[in-house]
Amino acid sequence: MTSRAVVFTFDEDARCLFGFRFALQRLRRFNRHMPVHVYLDGDITPISVLAAADPHLHVHEAKRMRHAMPSIAPPSFLKWHAVAELADQYDEVAYFDTDTFVFDDVDQLFDSAGDTKFAARDFGGYWSNPPHKWGIVFAHEIPGYARKIEDLARLIGVTPMGHFNSGVMIFKQGFQREIARHIPRLVNLLRTFTSGLLPNPLEKGQFWFAEEVCARFFVVMAGLKELSFLEPSVAPYYHEYATREVPGPGLVVHTWSAYFNVAVAEFGTREEIDELMSLSLHPRSTHKSFRWLGFQQHIRNRFALDFRARIARKLLLLN
Repeated sequence: MTSRAVVFTFDEDARCLFGFRFALQRLRRFNRHMPVHVYLDGDITPISVLAAADPHLHVHEAKRMRHAMPSIAPPSFLKWHAVAELADQYDEVAYFDTDTFVFDDVDQLFDSAGDTKFAARDFGGYWSNPPHKWGIVFAHEIPGYARKIEDLARLIGVTPMGHFNSGVMIFKQGFQREIARHIPRLVNLLRTFTSGLLPNPLEKGQFWFAEEVCARFFVVMAGLKELSFLEPSVAPYYHEYATREVPGPGLVVHTWSAYFNVAVAEFGTREEIDELMSLSLHPRSTHKSFRWLGFQQHIRNRFALDFRARIARKLLLLN
């Protein structure tokens, strides 16, 4: 029988911890025995309390992984190290960001990926400030982006894979073992990228997404020949669901941080909404821009009114 596991990585930010608990609770509604591994870059005590009540939840400290990366590396690079560490323990591994909501048995997500080594969603875009469209700027809209990617490919000597979002990924057919074998190349790629030896194709302030640029090259270095995209109906982005581009939430919804508060307000309980609002409004919150469910500063676009109406209905029904 095929062994499978789900992995999350995050730091000590209170919203990430909240997001993980939110995701785990819903994952367990549909699959009580799926192994879930958490790599936390910080104090593992809050998650250890959850693990005491869940024999299939495994908690790991990620600080040792952090030491292998440049000090300015975004936390998102930890996900690749975590997948690599689990490479020999499971036949198939799924990675979820903490802003991923589960709506059905995760086993179905593995099955939906089909006969492939690696599957993820096509890339939705980068968070844009000031926002436009969904509050998103797409890669092809960044001035000079395509040329810079071509320059990177020429300098590295690798033709990158198509753009994919690393918030939800499925590793099958032993590809996670290739990831493990080549992880030093990802670290070296990141170092050359962050040191300025290679040109940065992103806008100023978008360094957070360097991981997804590096990933395009890294999966090819690890031997991937073909990228399979998860169907939007299976794993939609929240803005696709909210704007009715897909008929329903599918198996999992990747909300993105920009829409996380909004999605919790739609799918969460009143207690969860209250908790999230208290985190977002906390004076020490690292997400100070997410005021009152994230509307006031960021979601000023043509879908904002629809979002507000959805949340207003949700709050009224919960009162």
